[in-house]
Amino acid sequence: MNADVLKASGIDYDAGLARFVNDKELYEAVLQAFLNEDCLQRAETAYAAHDNQALFKVAHEVKGCSGNADMKRLYDVSSRLVELVRHMEGSQEEIDQAYTVFVKAYNEAVEGIRKAME
Repeated sequence: MNADVLKASGIDYDAGLARFVNDKELYEAVLQAFLNEDCLQRAETAYAAHDNQALFKVAHEVKGCSGNADMKRLYDVSSRLVELVRHMEGSQEEIDQAYTVFVKAYNEAVEGIRKAME
């Protein structure tokens, strides 16, 4: 995988590799597995239904996955969304904005992984 492409998409390849004890095959397999996740689809369904509990669960799952794989940008934005919907601490406008940023970061991570595999 191309580490520079991953870095440009918000993924800290070096930190991720270190987290996986420099096992390049394992770390890259984890990143590739992320491409098969249906988290974004589940988030879209929850968001469209105004089901903040379901949105919280998906965002929390993405927060964990992205944190473990050092997808820094996605981790940061999913963390923000989690906090807003966890206890309805934000206005709907704040949730809408955070969700929009979440979708963008999710897609950037997916696209970055795909490009890095080329």
